[in-house]
Amino acid sequence: MVNVIVPHVSRALHSLNLIRAITSACDIGMIVFREERPVYMNEEAKRALNGRPVASVPDPGLSGDPIFFQGEKGTYRVRVISQRGIGKTILLQPLPASSDFHRRMEQFALTRRQKEIALFILRGFSNREIADRLFISEQTVKDHLHGIYEKVDVRSRSEFIVKVLEVPLR
Repeated sequence: MVNVIVPHVSRALHSLNLIRAITSACDIGMIVFREERPVYMNEEAKRALNGRPVASVPDPGLSGDPIFFQGEKGTYRVRVISQRGIGKTILLQPLPASSDFHRRMEQFALTRRQKEIALFILRGFSNREIADRLFISEQTVKDHLHGIYEKVDVRSRSEFIVKVLEVPLR
């Protein structure tokens, strides 16, 4: 019986430890739920809530649409991870202050439209969502992304986010 349970518990603990490592490296808030009750909250999530109840964080569910939470310390993108055995985990990813974002964008000499698309990228929108919001084709978004990546000297969305947000790599 133990031989059957141990691999599942090990995988659940590994997943939880991986999430904790990522959130601590990127100042992402994390709230872990078990049976719809919060059982763990890291320091960044506590700072984001600033004494407010956990229920004040919107639940994006399975819609896929970006959901944002305005905390005392800034704006956060809310993401949910559901894992069997662990429960539901809410991640609060801080967005850069608009002044920081514009300052960082100036060093790359992006056009106004490229800055607009870059902000959507940082907020986690897909190419289709960006196209819909800007009333342009998805191919036009891809063309702008190519120009952005070239100016910022990156090859992917994740490299772009790391470089623009100045996330330290450990």
